[in-house]
Amino acid sequence: MVRSRHWRQRIGLLLLGVGAGAMALGAAAYAITRPCVVGGCAQIDRATALEGEALQRLRNEPSTANLERSWEQIAIARNLVAPIPAWSRHGSQAAAQQKELTAVQDDLREIIAALSIGWEAAQLSQDPPHPLERWQQLEELWAQAIDRLDQIPESHVAYPVALVKLNEYRDHLDAIRRRTVLEQRAEENVAAARLAAQVAGDRQTSATSLDEWQQAHASWQLAIESLMRVPGGTTGEDAAQTLLEDYTPQRDSAQRQQDREQTAALRYQLSTEAADRARVAVNEKRWEQAIGFWQQAIANLRAVPTQSTYAENARAALESHTRSLAQTVAKQEMAQMLDQTSKNLAEFCTSTTQICSYTVSESRLVVRLRADYLATVRQLDQQAAVNKSVETRVQLEQHLQSTINALKAISESSGIAIDVLDPAGKRLAQYTPGG
Repeated sequence: MVRSRHWRQRIGLLLLGVGAGAMALGAAAYAITRPCVVGGCAQIDRATALEGEALQRLRNEPSTANLERSWEQIAIARNLVAPIPAWSRHGSQAAAQQKELTAVQDDLREIIAALSIGWEAAQLSQDPPHPLERWQQLEELWAQAIDRLDQIPESHVAYPVALVKLNEYRDHLDAIRRRTVLEQRAEENVAAARLAAQVAGDRQTSATSLDEWQQAHASWQLAIESLMRVPGGTTGEDAAQTLLEDYTPQRDSAQRQQDREQTAALRYQLSTEAADRARVAVNEKRWEQAIGFWQQAIANLRAVPTQSTYAENARAALESHTRSLAQTVAKQEMAQMLDQTSKNLAEFCTSTTQICSYTVSESRLVVRLRADYLATVRQLDQQAAVNKSVETRVQLEQHLQSTINALKAISESSGIAIDVLDPAGKRLAQYTPGG
């Protein structure tokens, strides 16, 4: 029994020894399997080659694509040296290379950050046109990217890429600034057009004169000219086109009304001037000229557009001038009649010898017999009575009847009553036409 217990103790110790040996053997086996523990270090060699290749590529062909490839190669190189134990114979070299690769990655990260901003700006600039706020945002992004690239020194591993991108981004920034200016100009012109159109509408609504219609038309024209200055390729272009389709007919309508008002003002002025000349001619009894002037005045009033602000005044003036024309025509006819009556009386009074004198007016004809004529008539009458000459008396009566008939005829043709007076002014006879 004692012996059996002793045997188990020896077996236990043996098992412990075997276990410890196995553990030591496992640790040794693990250490041996770590990279670069025994012999050379292919990982460091490969990492060094990848780093050199990545940096050389950036120097020879600086581009975004090569920057991305170089970044991937540096990352692979870091992953190669990262597992190398610090206690291995290549540990210090691996640590140094790991530090160097980290520094290269940090350098590349700086330019990648700048390129990321540029990439964001490029994406946001797609499918123009854009509102002014977008162009201003893009301007700020390109400026940020340029500022970051501008801070990269010549000693930087990716300086060649930074230099290429710096020039490229500056071109982009210049282009964006031009687009910003165009968009700002578009907004300003559209805003100016809207304001001018509002003023035009207000003026057109309250316009009651040629001057006010001219102002309304000028405001519409200003609005349209502002829209015509909106640059193409901007967000304001579509708005400008829509507003042009709205404003142009209103401008044309204002133009037509302005033309009507100009025609009305001219015609009304010409009518006024012709009427003034007609009145002067009437006062000077130049009837034919007066009638012509009244006709000119009437013709000009009839040419005043009915949709103008002069229309009401023109209608009133037309009625007045038409009456004046009729009155002038009547006065001309009266003057012509009086002139003819004067000629008839002159012929009557001087047919053989001077037997009378006369005056002519619109209301009365007055014939004054001469004294010598009356004396001759009385003498003949007395002689006929003394000589009992029937023939003389008949001739005398025929003469007197002929005289009476001639005066009646003159009165009838003129339509004016006639008085026959003796040399002293005493009425000898009176005749009223139609009486």
